[in-house]
Amino acid sequence: MANKKRKRNKFPALTYRIVGKTSEGRDIYENELDEEGRPSVSSERSTTFCFGKGNAECYNYPTIFGGVEHTPDEAVEIFKKNKGVDPETGIKAQKFASEEEALEAAEKRSPGLGNMKERNFKDPLFPDRFGFGFPSV
Repeated sequence: MANKKRKRNKFPALTYRIVGKTSEGRDIYENELDEEGRPSVSSERSTTFCFGKGNAECYNYPTIFGGVEHTPDEAVEIFKKNKGVDPETGIKAQKFASEEEALEAAEKRSPGLGNMKERNFKDPLFPDRFGFGFPSV
């Protein structure tokens, strides 16, 4: 079993409304409004897990597939079934030497996921701003 230690952010629930695509080809889904009524979007909501002796092989991997958010354990099973390749993009997950390195990479990647190839989502209060600047993860 993989060691999963990344704390999960509490995201609003996914809707099935696709509002764009990432540059890597993942669908971007509109989320339900948050507790303060703000809109946001998600494309992958990654989880971090480690395998091997001393947890020396660590990966970040999506938990959203086909518009459904899977648990971290389910994401690990999808990872294993697909030999580390994201079935939606065909991109193999990068291996990191430590959990810390993987978590750092996930944090750096998160804000960039908002750079969409296609964009159909408009913030109702600030139409030229995407999701109040919420990171798409």
